Amino acid sequence: MGPEQKSPASASRPQSDFQAAVAACSSRRYVDAEHRLQSLIAARPNSFEVNKLAGLVYVAEGHDEKANHYLTRAVRINPTAAAAVTALAANLIRLHRNTKAEVQLRKAVELEPTSNEANHNLGEFYVRLGRLPEAIPYLERAQELNADDYNNGYDLALTYEQTGHTEQASVCGLIRKPARARRVVFNRMGLPPQNKIL
Repeated sequence: MGPEQKSPASASRPQSDFQAAVAACSSRRYVDAEHRLQSLIAARPNSFEVNKLAGLVYVAEGHDEKANHYLTRAVRINPTAAAAVTALAANLIRLHRNTKAEVQLRKAVELEPTSNEANHNLGEFYVRLGRLPEAIPYLERAQELNADDYNNGYDLALTYEQTGHTEQASVCGLIRKPARARRVVFNRMGLPPQNKIL
């Protein structure tokens, strides 16, 4: 066998190493996952899956700078992977890099405009920064997408209250009531009918 040729066993080794790293990560054995990923990173530096998994392992271990490096690489390799974009945004928030985090959160909403999670994450981000008027449209959209999301309903009610929208804040409590009550709430808030959602 020539030097350029790989045996079937050596060709399948990176895949089995990757699967072992995924299994270790899934069972929260992050040190083991990190150890297995080291050789994979060297062998497959441009692999989206390897970089994303390395980023998630480093997030779990609390190594935010290392996580940022690998998640950034993953997003550069596949800029349309919404889950990787969201993970990068969350990591940037932990690193207090809010300008970059906002770019990624907005990108996540662009990639998945009908995602309750993406809309809620951006709205909650604006709430944390005290940019309440900017938060409202994203929290409202998240509420339209999933009227039973308690956390979003709570954030939306508080944001309404703090921005002087007292009527909307008071009716947010009805969001978790039966569908008819929710339709009344959305009508009173001036939002379009939510028949498909309710």
